[in-house]
Amino acid sequence: MDALVALRVALFTVAIWVTAASYFGIQMNESYALIAGISGAAIAL
Repeated sequence: MDALVALRVALFTVAIWVTAASYFGIQMNESYALIAGISGAAIAL
């Protein structure tokens, strides 16, 4: 159960980060953001 919550939060955070970066004109790669978000959630568990 905790893993699913962490995964959902990670995906939500990635979506917010990509949206904010696009809004402010910061160039980024969504796949790297996704990997970082999931890795961060795994480390937090």
